[in-house]
Amino acid sequence: MVYSIFGNLYYFESLCNTKHGKLNKIKTMMKKKVLFLSILLGTTSIITAQIGINTSNPTATMDITAKNATGTTSNVDGLLVPRVDKQRAQSMTGVPTSTLIYINNIATGGTGGTTANVDATGYYYFDGTLWVKLTSPTGTNLNIYNSNGALNSTRTVDQGGFSLAFNNANIANAFSVDGTTFSVNGTNDRIGIGTAAPGAKLDLQGNMILGTANTATGSTGFSTVVRDNSTGELKVSAPTSMLVGGSIGDQITGVSLDIIGGTTTGNQYASATLATRSFTLDRPSIVEFNANVSLSFATTSNTTLTDGSVKMGQIYFNFTSAPAGIPTNTIFGTSSQSFTNVSGTNGSVFGSYYTTSISNLSLPAGNYTVSLIGAGASTQAFRITLGNGNSDNFQIKATPIQ
Repeated sequence: MVYSIFGNLYYFESLCNTKHGKLNKIKTMMKKKVLFLSILLGTTSIITAQIGINTSNPTATMDITAKNATGTTSNVDGLLVPRVDKQRAQSMTGVPTSTLIYINNIATGGTGGTTANVDATGYYYFDGTLWVKLTSPTGTNLNIYNSNGALNSTRTVDQGGFSLAFNNANIANAFSVDGTTFSVNGTNDRIGIGTAAPGAKLDLQGNMILGTANTATGSTGFSTVVRDNSTGELKVSAPTSMLVGGSIGDQITGVSLDIIGGTTTGNQYASATLATRSFTLDRPSIVEFNANVSLSFATTSNTTLTDGSVKMGQIYFNFTSAPAGIPTNTIFGTSSQSFTNVSGTNGSVFGSYYTTSISNLSLPAGNYTVSLIGAGASTQAFRITLGNGNSDNFQIKATPIQ
């Protein structure tokens, strides 16, 4: 309507100037009416605080409706914001927060100031301090997968129980921290510390500090780390054995067994547990069972034997608990010592003896309990005392094989 009024005014004014100069008074009155109408419309716009472009019913402070919302017309519909170069944006002062511009040239201006974050052409808004990129140059959101960036504060990633993996990293420096501080070579499966070109599985350039030695006991021995002087590589030697049960000192309390003898089989043999050991293997190992036990023979009243019959002392091992597949209550590592006294007018032969049992087994990882058994046998009555010496012991050593 405003456009129509002004259009009529232009026509009327032309007419007055060319043919009817005497009507100037009427023209002046018409201008006053139009001016009043314009003021009235402006006042209405201020009251409603809403402006509509291509719409008579604006629904926001500024409501722009496309002239051709659909169809195939080639007419341009859109909004053009001010287009300036980087230097112009940097030179602005008193910029209100949320001001929007399009920077079309980043070759001008400096690297600091309000345009410190301007590194590409595109839309930027003012946050009160800096011009901030609204979108990436390609029109997609900025992310670490297709754009470089810089942290402006500390960030923490909570994995929430999920794993983080880098796949298909078949490149020389697939992942790095500060260049040479830490580098992963995906091509040769190597890690470099202090170098971006590791020459071994772990290539450490510079000095290093090792922690204190491990003094804890366990089921397997420690391996020795040695340095290859020709290459500088650290290599691991074969693992050593570790004592997993028993000790070096005397650790068996003496046990006496009375064998009744006679013709009954049950009376010709007796046995007792001398010691029990429990241990755990955390990997398959060769396990050595070693026992050294003293034996002494006498009559059931602790006098010298004079009957001249053969007496036998024996020790062996027996698993009382073991992982599935390992038999329990089965004898292994048997060692025996026979004794025959000699009597006559010139005296008797008697005394103490030692018998040693060593058995090596290949065992899987798991928990084990093993007993050392002592026994005596004869057709004649006698007493055998086992483990009453000064150097009786029962040891278990493990050497890992994996």
